Amino acid sequence: MKKSLRRSERGDQQSFTHERKSRKRQFEQGIEFLGPIFVKFGQWVSTRRDIFPRDICDTLSQLQRNATPHSWLDTERLLEETYGPSWRDLFVRFEDEGPIGSGCCAQVCSR
Repeated sequence: MKKSLRRSERGDQQSFTHERKSRKRQFEQGIEFLGPIFVKFGQWVSTRRDIFPRDICDTLSQLQRNATPHSWLDTERLLEETYGPSWRDLFVRFEDEGPIGSGCCAQVCSR
């Protein structure tokens, strides 16, 4: 009886751990969905372990290095709105492969 109880407890613990990771990811994605100001605030919170609980800081620290880039179609649309339909003529070369780096307010593409 003790062995099956221990297995059950382990299963419950694994389920709890999986659910907790899932909720942390949902929290992080929710902050990201709210936009750059909330992401910046989340990044700041992640550095203030003297004020906020460690697990919240650890979760929000992902916002410092894992910003979700916008699509190439969005980049192309913005370039066309800014420089006109012949925006490609302004660049010697432009890589359409996506960003080199991405932050919460901007991303860098190779040209």
